[in-house]
Amino acid sequence: MSRIGFALLLSALLLVSGCLHAVSDPVHPAQVEGCTDSSALNYDANATVDDGSCEYPPPPPPVVPGITELFLNEHRVVWNNTSDESQYLYVFLPGSGQNTSDERTRWTVLAAAEVGMRGIGLSYQNQGMVISWCEDENDSNCMEKVRTERIYGQDTSTLVECNYSESVYGLLIELLEDLDAGYPDMGWTNWITANGTPDWSKIVLGGHSQGGGNAALIARDHEVARVVMYAASFDYDATQPVDAENETYTPPSWISDPHITPSNRYYAAFHVEDNAPHTFILTGNLEILLNLTAADSVDVFAANGVFPEGSRRFHAQNTLNQNQSAHTYMLLQQFMALHEFMLSDGIVD
Repeated sequence: MSRIGFALLLSALLLVSGCLHAVSDPVHPAQVEGCTDSSALNYDANATVDDGSCEYPPPPPPVVPGITELFLNEHRVVWNNTSDESQYLYVFLPGSGQNTSDERTRWTVLAAAEVGMRGIGLSYQNQGMVISWCEDENDSNCMEKVRTERIYGQDTSTLVECNYSESVYGLLIELLEDLDAGYPDMGWTNWITANGTPDWSKIVLGGHSQGGGNAALIARDHEVARVVMYAASFDYDATQPVDAENETYTPPSWISDPHITPSNRYYAAFHVEDNAPHTFILTGNLEILLNLTAADSVDVFAANGVFPEGSRRFHAQNTLNQNQSAHTYMLLQQFMALHEFMLSDGIVD
């Protein structure tokens, strides 16, 4: 081979070698796409190019000026730092399967702080729907028995297991004692009697759905300061027919029986499209508990945030979109004026 031919071959080999070396050059590695933000949930330490896929945890709830909001043993607790003078404590019981971190608990509890009360969203045994458990049971008091076991920790139902420490009673007492230990100057045990029971006379009870029914049942047995019910109660006597066409049913005895708490201390809000399971059961029970008819009910949108003094029954009848639930609708932030009104109207400190 001539010198010229050899030189050309050597040059070609070097060129190829150089190209191959350039592909694997560690100075210029291949780019890896992914999330490059170390604060993201799906951060990829190997990623070199951010591809916009980063996912972040939901932001914490915005701080409300002047309000302390905390969680203790899964219970939501709030109070007003500048106006904490009310003798009343608001205890809210969430509906079936809801937890206290849910927005459906937050606004009504914050409303208590806004009117000078302390507020508690109590985390309790609320899994499953009372109606679903009892609809096939041949027991006219089935729903009351389920509620009683969950409220008091008494062995009254074969369908649930709830001891005293898991009951509304036991959990509320434990929380108040824990709060007193953590904040000894705030007097949290003022809502515990000398007998170690909740001082219901100074407690405003609220609840949604199952929680609203539990609040009303407690108010049957004890004189509470007030009852605030959202979308509650749908209980009925499951041994008797429910006629949806003629809108007839038989109320359970716990609703129709005399209640120790006077009817004028019951407040309620619901959406007219709420049919869990039937709206006429809800409105029928409210007529008994509140001693008010549909003619006495205030349309919240027509009221435009200004509610007649002494009003206790409220409804919304606007058309909802497919993403809105009639059953939880009245708990929204947009009804803060209503939440505050139902907690404070006519209540005397």
